[in-house]
Amino acid sequence: HVWSKAQGEAETRLIMDSIRARLDGAALSIGPRGQTRLSLEFAEARYDEDLAVNHGLLRFRALTQESA
Repeated sequence: HVWSKAQGEAETRLIMDSIRARLDGAALSIGPRGQTRLSLEFAEARYDEDLAVNHGLLRFRALTQESA
């Protein structure tokens, strides 16, 4: 999740784009199990009237390939 009090959603989208660039397609080694690859499944930015902030949401899928 990303939250921003900046006017408009430009800052929220900029932060989301930075996260996407860093994580989408990333290959991670997590312990002895093997390699985990992340892929972006969903992204949305909207204004949350209750909190008076812009709210961004990114959802990633993590697929782990066992070591041989």
